[in-house]
Amino acid sequence: MSSLSQADLGRFARGALIAVGGRFAGRTLHVVGHLVIARLLGPALFGRFTIGWTLLATLGSVTTVGMDRAVIRFGTGRLAAGGQALAPTVLIALGVAGTTGGAVGLAIFSAAENLALAVFANPALAPMLRSFAPAFFLLPTMKVASAATRVGQSMTPSMALESVGQPAVALAALSILALSGLTVLDAVLALNISIGISLAALIWTLHALFPVDWSLLLANFDRNRVLDMIRY
Repeated sequence: MSSLSQADLGRFARGALIAVGGRFAGRTLHVVGHLVIARLLGPALFGRFTIGWTLLATLGSVTTVGMDRAVIRFGTGRLAAGGQALAPTVLIALGVAGTTGGAVGLAIFSAAENLALAVFANPALAPMLRSFAPAFFLLPTMKVASAATRVGQSMTPSMALESVGQPAVALAALSILALSGLTVLDAVLALNISIGISLAALIWTLHALFPVDWSLLLANFDRNRVLDMIRY
């Protein structure tokens, strides 16, 4: 086995270890966060929160429209050319996922009363459904930004800022909001804050990993790449 193969094997092994450890820690924090919410809200109000959370978890993966995979597929081949070549791919993926998620969030916000009444037969759910609307934009965008950090074949930023960082911030926000008595809307606010902070940290990390000259980027933007990534 060559020294290069050994180095590659070691890198893959470290990446797998970080991924497994990060996902386990993240799942644990998610469970703890939900236990805290259930304990503070009680069964009835926690049931309302769970409805919104389930809707977000289901649609949040769909609204990435494959951009979390496309950014790695198209970005890996441009990594050697540097951040200037990689940035358009990342921006397209973020833009498509953010636009799709934002459209879904806007639709849910607009139709919250009808959904609450027609689907759940509970008009009191409408304010809670509206409060989840920002997360439908933030979550798929965060997932794509997290995937983009893995283009450089490092799992650490993705695991630290998405898998572990987001639920950790949510738990911290819940603890602060609980000081004045936690409501369902407070629980959703903590979720929105945590996803937003994780997204901001991931975007900052992408800029640090792959610095670009924005004036050159906009001047040389290739619109055909948008169609290629959407088709993928």
